[in-house]
Amino acid sequence: ITLNGRMYVASKDNGSTAFSSGTTTIYDVSNIGTAAPTLMKQFATGARTHTGQVSLDGNLLVVAQERSNGEVRLYDISMIDEPNDLDTPTLLSVLNRTNVGIDSYSPHHPHLHGDMLILSWYNAGVQIFNIADPTNPIRTGSFDTYTGPTNDYDGNWGNFVQLNSEGILQNVFLSDRTKGLIVVDVSDAASTGDFNQDNIVDGTDFLAWQRNAGVTNDATLAMGDGNRDKKVGSPDLDVWKFQFGESG
Repeated sequence: ITLNGRMYVASKDNGSTAFSSGTTTIYDVSNIGTAAPTLMKQFATGARTHTGQVSLDGNLLVVAQERSNGEVRLYDISMIDEPNDLDTPTLLSVLNRTNVGIDSYSPHHPHLHGDMLILSWYNAGVQIFNIADPTNPIRTGSFDTYTGPTNDYDGNWGNFVQLNSEGILQNVFLSDRTKGLIVVDVSDAASTGDFNQDNIVDGTDFLAWQRNAGVTNDATLAMGDGNRDKKVGSPDLDVWKFQFGESG
């Protein structure tokens, strides 16, 4: 992927174990018309690193490893090309079949939209996470396209995100290797600070959150559960802060 004058390249070693090599390389391509790409960073991101996706601000890198028990890794790359840049960017969190709680062979293509991470995960269909706090991804939705046994690369191969007319996450097009094209409405899994659904994120929404802060189960959007984890807490307030003043 290329964004803001930088190119992010995932390199997938053919080894299939956790000890095989796999890297992500970042190049400066801001002057590609007059100069060759300049290497900025190359670092190990795990066996069979297949796909990388970067946030619009260039601060977060998400990589997926396409292998049995492969991981999805979130890295802080905000310090690249700064004086105190580390050789290896900080690993913020890891998603795998165990800590996500799914029965699937491998993750595949990650997509980012705002604070939402949309992942194809083969046998487990599509998995959606709120990553407003990238050190603590919270799963907010999923849709399983494959009902057979866990078996290599059957199921959802890739995703394509579609926004509605207001630029809000609406549909995801899924490419299932057996069933073909499947379209799912994921709007209920998208995080929002508009708790009362009046199309503006304002102080009224904050009051809803304030009244219910600390609820730990069965919370609703109207109560301030902006990240859809059935709780009302600081991650929901982070969503509200991020979207404060937005309308539509």
